[in-house]
Amino acid sequence: MNKKGDIPSILYAIIAVAAVGIIILFASHLNNEVYSSFDNYFEKNVDFNDTTTHQTVLEIQTKENSLWDYVFLGIAMGYLLITALSAYSTRISPVFYWIYGILSLVGIAASVMLSNAWQEMAEESVFAEAIARLPITNLFLGTYYPTVTVALIVLSMILLFGKNPNEGGAYG
Repeated sequence: MNKKGDIPSILYAIIAVAAVGIIILFASHLNNEVYSSFDNYFEKNVDFNDTTTHQTVLEIQTKENSLWDYVFLGIAMGYLLITALSAYSTRISPVFYWIYGILSLVGIAASVMLSNAWQEMAEESVFAEAIARLPITNLFLGTYYPTVTVALIVLSMILLFGKNPNEGGAYG
């Protein structure tokens, strides 16, 4: 059936954005360790112990570390945009407004739990350096994730129920 923009879609978006953030945190941490190992290897090897290799590795490491944060932001905004567009393209009866609002509390609770899990991970000393390199991801998932979720739910409710059920949407 035509079930875009409903509660499971929002839950998938909430969980997927948090999962992407955690994967990017691990990938950033791993890449930094790999680049540090490269730098140490080049420093110990007589053939590569010059400033050119060190500067090259440092430059690549710096650029890639800042890139991960923007990759997460792009993926998160993409999920939010796709959820909003699919909510707009779906026709639904206004009778389900209150049911949708009550069931969306599950999504808010999930985002609060995922935000708390992110903050616990951010407090670990192993990830302290990786978290410092990902300020956008840390703000998004740590501080503002429940707020972003509420905004997504309100936007989806407006787009789903704010139009006449007989017009608009993909088939109107």
